[in-house]
Amino acid sequence: MYKSKIFKKRKVKTLGWLIILFSVSIFLLNYGLSQSNLKSVYQVDKNNSSEDIFTELKISIVVSPIVIDDTIPGSDWAWAVTQTWCSGSGTEGDPYLLENLEIDGLGGDCISIQNSNAYFIIRACTLSNGYNGVYLYTVANGKLIANIFSDNTYGI
Repeated sequence: MYKSKIFKKRKVKTLGWLIILFSVSIFLLNYGLSQSNLKSVYQVDKNNSSEDIFTELKISIVVSPIVIDDTIPGSDWAWAVTQTWCSGSGTEGDPYLLENLEIDGLGGDCISIQNSNAYFIIRACTLSNGYNGVYLYTVANGKLIANIFSDNTYGI
């Protein structure tokens, strides 16, 4: 009987440590993912015979909602192009490019572009949890290509 009590205590103690270890692992995994600004997506390259069988498809940059309004200095394309998530010069041959972004709209608009005649492309972005995935107002020369909209009140 005495050995049975000791065995049960060890069993409970071991189970407790396993639960703690599991909880800490889940916390660290979630913390690490939430702190990450870059996410890589890979696909198997079946034509590659070497040990490195993965090829990178895209890198997603996680950013806060974006507001671009060409009538407001500091919120216009001149400002946007200084950000890591925007490139290009806004011309027909070199449009501004917002690409591979993951944006949680936090209930507002994921991307809002207003009062703009600049050429721009929004491509391969994942836009979620917003009122609008993309809000366009008094805009010309924009293209939206292969974007994913989820859990928004309105897509565009």
